[in-house]
Amino acid sequence: MSEKEKELVEENTEAETEEVEAMDDYDDAEELGYQRHEFSLFNSAAEIILVIFLVAYVGFKIVSFFIDYPNGTDLDVAVAYLFDVIVGALPAVCLIAILELHEKLDKIAYNLELNSEYMARYQQDLLTVLKDKKQD
Repeated sequence: MSEKEKELVEENTEAETEEVEAMDDYDDAEELGYQRHEFSLFNSAAEIILVIFLVAYVGFKIVSFFIDYPNGTDLDVAVAYLFDVIVGALPAVCLIAILELHEKLDKIAYNLELNSEYMARYQQDLLTVLKDKKQD
C-alpha cells in the first residue's frame, strides 16, 4: 500500500471514530422516552368496567344454571348452556382485546414519532459533521 492510501485509510478511520462518538449520544432509548406496552386489564376505566361485567355475567350464569337445574341435567343441555355463556361473553372479550390493541397502537405511534424526531436530529448532526469535514 502506498503512503497516500495509508493516509486515506487513517483519515477514514478517524472520521468513523468521530461518527461513532457522535452516535453514542443517541444510543440510550430510555432517555429519549420510548414507551413499552404491557398487557393489563386495568389500564382504563372502560377495561375495568368490562372485566367487572364479564366476571359478574359469568358468575350470574353459573349461579342461574344451578338454580334452574338443581337436580342436574343431561350433557347436551349443560353443553348448550356453556355455549350460551361463551356467546354472551364474546362481545365483551372482543372489546377488551380491541382496547388493548388500541393502547398498543398508541404506543407504537408515539415511538415512531419519537424515532422520526431522533433520526432528524441525527441526520442534522451528521450533515454538520460532513460540512465541517468538507470545509477542512
